[in-house]
Amino acid sequence: MKLNTLFLITGIIALFFGIISLFFPTVMYANFGITVDAGHIYISQLFGGANIAFALLLWFARKSKDTKGVVVAMFAFHFIGFIIALLGRLNNLTSSSGWVGVGLFLILSIGYAYFLFKK
Repeated sequence: MKLNTLFLITGIIALFFGIISLFFPTVMYANFGITVDAGHIYISQLFGGANIAFALLLWFARKSKDTKGVVVAMFAFHFIGFIIALLGRLNNLTSSSGWVGVGLFLILSIGYAYFLFKK
């Protein structure tokens, strides 16, 4: 797989979750079995905005020659996300749908690790 393809796939995923989190936060939380209050909606919308920013960053980075910083940032984000999502799922903070997040973060962190550490 080419790095451009990984950027594109990650960007599409980020845009999808960004739009859902920003405009439909109760749907996002309900899918993961989390009870929603005003604080959750606020945080979800902030997360949605960040995901949309990631999607834009990745869209423009895919044609760039120097992407080392983007790869490092995406690896860090997805690896940390994997740890947090895994701990949340193991502590029953999410429903079994939480495994989707764990899997996505794991797969994407492995993808970025490949491009980060390849010779």
